[in-house]
Amino acid sequence: MSFVPTRRRNIKKLFVWAGLSADDIFYDLGCGDGRVLICAVKDFGVMEAVGYEVAPWPYIKARFLIWLFGVKDRTSVLRRDFLKDDLSSATFIYTYLSHKLVEKLAIKLAVELKPGTRILCHTFPIDLGHHPEFKLIKSEEFDKITAYLYKRI
Repeated sequence: MSFVPTRRRNIKKLFVWAGLSADDIFYDLGCGDGRVLICAVKDFGVMEAVGYEVAPWPYIKARFLIWLFGVKDRTSVLRRDFLKDDLSSATFIYTYLSHKLVEKLAIKLAVELKPGTRILCHTFPIDLGHHPEFKLIKSEEFDKITAYLYKRI
């Protein structure tokens, strides 16, 4: 899937709606240019923000923007496959991935995440019929996209 960013005007709305807070350890899986990570740190004060991005240009841009916005002390961007890393320290995960990747990710998260961890999916939901380890807390349309908030149970 190519880099398709979350619209800046939707990021804060999504996070307010989902209850992102300063107590969260935030992961953005497929973080693109880092705009979501930057918002999580600057506007919501998350304890730590970790982004994964394998595409070279968005990765480089994310690193630069994180430096430019002065959030590198609480933000890291990793250029590797999140499906191969341990994500268990996250308390809040954000994804804007393809349906196929969400399916692979759900299998991994069902094993690794602690109960109570929240997952915010942009556009592509988790199939609860295949993944009863998650509970849909709520869903809502934002500017022609649908957001789905889940909790690991």
